[in-house]
Amino acid sequence: MIASPVGTTAVDDLENISRLIDQAVHDFHPDFTPSVAQPVMLVIEDDDIDAEVLLRIVDRLPDRDWRVVRARTLSVALSILEIESPDVALVDLNLADAWHSDTVQALVEAAPGCPIIVQTGLDDPSVPSEMLRLGAQDFLQKGTITVDSLGRSIRHAIARHQTLDALRRTWSRLAVANEELDGFAHIVAHDLRAPARTAKMLSTRLVQELPEESSDLAYELGNRLEAALGHMDDMIISMLDYAGLRRELPRASEVSVLGVVNKSLELSEADVIEIDAVVDVQIDEDLDVYADFQLLQRVVSNIISNSIKYRSPHRPTHISISAERKGSFVELRLVDNGIGIPESETERVFGVLERLAHRDVEGLGFGLAICRRIVDGFRGKIWIDTDRQSVGCTFVVRLPCPPKDFADDIIIHLD
Repeated sequence: MIASPVGTTAVDDLENISRLIDQAVHDFHPDFTPSVAQPVMLVIEDDDIDAEVLLRIVDRLPDRDWRVVRARTLSVALSILEIESPDVALVDLNLADAWHSDTVQALVEAAPGCPIIVQTGLDDPSVPSEMLRLGAQDFLQKGTITVDSLGRSIRHAIARHQTLDALRRTWSRLAVANEELDGFAHIVAHDLRAPARTAKMLSTRLVQELPEESSDLAYELGNRLEAALGHMDDMIISMLDYAGLRRELPRASEVSVLGVVNKSLELSEADVIEIDAVVDVQIDEDLDVYADFQLLQRVVSNIISNSIKYRSPHRPTHISISAERKGSFVELRLVDNGIGIPESETERVFGVLERLAHRDVEGLGFGLAICRRIVDGFRGKIWIDTDRQSVGCTFVVRLPCPPKDFADDIIIHLD
């Protein structure tokens, strides 16, 4: 049985940590000569017999000559990580000062650059998936570890960690680029709005000051200029709105789906009555989602508005709104019998400044782009379902249920 290389008391300064690391290395490899290129393996194991078995397997690994550093507790391991940067960590989940998730979470926070392989003697199938969810890269069952399985686990853990790290760096760069683009759009739109409003005001004054004997063409051109400048101002406001949605984090809370739909229909009541549309709502009162009421109401109102604007002249307008829970999400469906959207265009319409070729229908091309940005902000999804009908359009909005409804089934990150 190997002696305890690291004590169970906390280490308060780097000098003591360094001494303990040297002692740990010496106990595992008495003839060890330090090498800059030699990879380091951190073993966190409080059982001496298990540690000795693992060391013998490590010594037989064919591809690399590992320098093994052992800690008996999580607190000592965290202290070691302050001056060591191990290439991989093999972690027992049943330690004297930590248990399962606490161990993995602490190591991921302290050494985000170190791949983690967890090992335990517990025969619980839920443990591996939980540890992987928390940030570990692989899992080994005590008593079944071999040279082949350990070598394969180390290679896979390092490869997975490198891939995830590359993805995180890419995501970080994309997030910065998106933030810069949004900031640029916000600044440009803000700076453009002042001269645009001034030009609109001057065009209005110009039309008002036209002599009575001015031609009809002069009045027509003046009015068209005023309308064009008004349209430009509306577009600038939409640009500011779109850019601002990413700059302001959504305020997620428990939201009634029926409450949102009823509020949207209340705001659209005049338009619905004007075209004599029939609206059918089938939503349970206790169906909730994790979102923001005002932002979700904007999404629903925009889709209802589109159903009204793009209605068919050949039949009475009918809008059906329903919702149902599917696992840890709720799917809200808004179906109309309007002119529809070609299947080839169902994704393009969610882009900025993208509109269908209906020049007689007013619009700026921001509405559905804003809807998608709102829904994406709550880790949801919005799309057009083309499978279930031959006429009209079906919008589907999928949003997560409130956390209390599904415990740890999903994690919401509103960032």
